[in-house]
Amino acid sequence: MSAEFADRPEITVSTMGKVHNPSGKNIPIKASASSTKGPPVTYPVSAVDKYETVTSSKDSAKRNIMRKNNSVSTKDNYDNRGKKMGGAGKGQWGSKLEDNWVDYDAAGEVVIDKNDPLYDETEEKYVLVSGATAITGEETAKFNNTKVYGSVYTETEFKRRATDVCVEFYSTNLISDALIQLKILLESCPTFGRFLVKKCVEKSLDFGSRECELTSQLLVHLVHADKNDGIDEALLSMEEMEQGFELLLNSLSELVIDCPGAENALTSYLARAVVDEVISPAFLVRVEDELELANEEEDESALNVVLATKRLLSREHGSIRLEHVWGPGDGTRSVSELKQLIKQILKEYLLCSLDISEAVLSIRELNVCPFFAHELVKQAIVLSIEEYNSKETMSSSIKAMDAMVSLLAVLKESASHENTNSTTLLTSEQLHLGLSKFENNYLNDLELDVPGAIALFNELCDLLGSNPAFKDDIQQ
Repeated sequence: MSAEFADRPEITVSTMGKVHNPSGKNIPIKASASSTKGPPVTYPVSAVDKYETVTSSKDSAKRNIMRKNNSVSTKDNYDNRGKKMGGAGKGQWGSKLEDNWVDYDAAGEVVIDKNDPLYDETEEKYVLVSGATAITGEETAKFNNTKVYGSVYTETEFKRRATDVCVEFYSTNLISDALIQLKILLESCPTFGRFLVKKCVEKSLDFGSRECELTSQLLVHLVHADKNDGIDEALLSMEEMEQGFELLLNSLSELVIDCPGAENALTSYLARAVVDEVISPAFLVRVEDELELANEEEDESALNVVLATKRLLSREHGSIRLEHVWGPGDGTRSVSELKQLIKQILKEYLLCSLDISEAVLSIRELNVCPFFAHELVKQAIVLSIEEYNSKETMSSSIKAMDAMVSLLAVLKESASHENTNSTTLLTSEQLHLGLSKFENNYLNDLELDVPGAIALFNELCDLLGSNPAFKDDIQQ
């Protein structure tokens, strides 16, 4: 031990190992084994020096370290209200009213001062709606005084809902109902108008000419408001409509993969949109210039569509022709027109070509089978019997009936690729309906003009029964 501590018997090796205080100041005096026996003597320690650490050198810096101690009150020693978990200690939440700079209403909500220079209107109440929730009906009343920022639905959810509206519209043919649903949808997503145009056109390509015609009519009503449809103002502007067609042209290379006839269909859509004043003719000129300047292989098909559209519009009486750009099966033909078209197809087949595949293709393009196939059966029987009246030979009529039975057999067995709801162009029910209508309504009158019509009709029924496609149907 150093000579400095020789006169202090209370400083021992054991005490020096426990206290980092070489000077021994403020160390309770404890007598060693060699000292005088008696009770231990302690020096009074002030509250200020209780947590003071003193170095051995006078020139050294003195460090005052305040440590937490349960014996000292939190108010005098340590304030733990700034800790996490609510600012009032572990697992506790402080009162909102302790913060003097924030105002709260009776419900405990923060009151935002609109006169505050840092006021931001986006901090007001807003509504978050999940993709599976629609703000319709009674729920709309809850949000009358609430501002909604941005789109309620994501782009994917918006397209899905737009597709559902289109499919329902194709089955009901009610434009007013479709517009009301689309109005609610666009109010929730006001910036997604271009996606609506793109999705409506794309979905119609999965169906036939009738659905394409309905879609063209829907696009007209979206841009030109009609109070009879239940809307007071247009749902889309001409600019949004043009943006939608631009999206279609940009994605044409991908669209052709799913629908090989997408180029011709988009050409018809563009031409019909210009005639219906849905898009401006200047749009075609602008898009053509942009595609030519881009000069990319992917844009070649889009450029061909624009050029083909301009050729359709430049034809003589092009506007009148484009009113029926989707063909005879566009859903706008009357029953009398459809009957006349069926008769023309059957006459061309029977008297000119005898090409079954071409006749089947023409019948499929009418987009009226199988629900109007009974008219086809009736017209086929009438033409077969009238052939006997024109040639006055039984053999010519038998040949005509053989040709008609062959055509009906192919229609019975052929699958309809455009109408996904049916499997054949001619069903057994339509066959029986056509035969019964002819027998009950036309056979007796035809017998007056063509003697022997009844015998020819019986011969036709025998030919149908001998054909494998109708064997079971005729027996029934």
